[in-house]
Amino acid sequence: MKLPELLEQRAAKIAEMRSLQTTADESSRDLSGEERNRFDALETEVNGLDSQIKRAKTLDNLERSAEATPLNGGTRDFQTEASRYSLTRALAHASGLRVDAGRELEVSQEIENRSGRKAQGIFAPDSVFRVQRNPNMEQRVVTSAGDGAGLVFEDGRPQDYIDALRANLITARLGATTLSGLEGNVGIPKLASSAGAEWIAENGALTSADGDWDKVTMSPKHVGALTEFSRNMLLQSSPDIEQLIRRDFAASLAVALDAAALVGGGSNEPDGIITQLIAGSGLGTLGGPTWSEVLGMIANIELANAATGRL
Repeated sequence: MKLPELLEQRAAKIAEMRSLQTTADESSRDLSGEERNRFDALETEVNGLDSQIKRAKTLDNLERSAEATPLNGGTRDFQTEASRYSLTRALAHASGLRVDAGRELEVSQEIENRSGRKAQGIFAPDSVFRVQRNPNMEQRVVTSAGDGAGLVFEDGRPQDYIDALRANLITARLGATTLSGLEGNVGIPKLASSAGAEWIAENGALTSADGDWDKVTMSPKHVGALTEFSRNMLLQSSPDIEQLIRRDFAASLAVALDAAALVGGGSNEPDGIITQLIAGSGLGTLGGPTWSEVLGMIANIELANAATGRL
């Protein structure tokens, strides 16, 4: 039995137990013999369900963190199948077009199993939205008769496709660490203060100075990109709309991540690195810092013994 069904049964039994007790309380009496027998029976059943729920949760957690199983009984693993995922086929299937989207549907199902969440449409692996270099772009509704008209033609030079001007991305080049496969809040251990050393006389006793450990807790933030394009764009466009859509999404997400990592602090955004430094550096805003303010920020970092990387 699946976890949601077990939880539903448990809730129903507890509701019945509460009803029995409420009936007795309203009559200012204790449970009758029959009511007590039913209450005890329900309690036993709830305890049994608790054991099943615990096992189901354990299995769900293990399955989410496990390596992917082959799809359709094949020998290729999840990452191989995900690398062949077609965003346009997935979107065409979701829009009702008759296309072969078997791989896309199975990859979506595997992501559902791993994440424990039901897709509201169809899931796509995050690798689809990654670009190796120079990402970022913003896109509005693209149709064959509107903004996307330049991609629908009889005679053109798709090999000379001109991309949009994009912001340079900095965070990845500076060596930012990316953590994948996280679920819920994540605690990273932190050494708040280390044990102290002291000079002592011969045969003198050292004073105990234990280290103090803490943790930095990260909570999930959500970022996404939304674009629309028409059926004609799926059927007629050239060059390959698959790569254009992937690049567009990846670029939009990459710039959003870069801006949040460096500055952030906006609505629903994480706190960026520079935003965290401003308070203690005397740098009023990022709008027009003076050279002395920049040097002051560097000095404060060094005085805090935090200059462990490149400034």
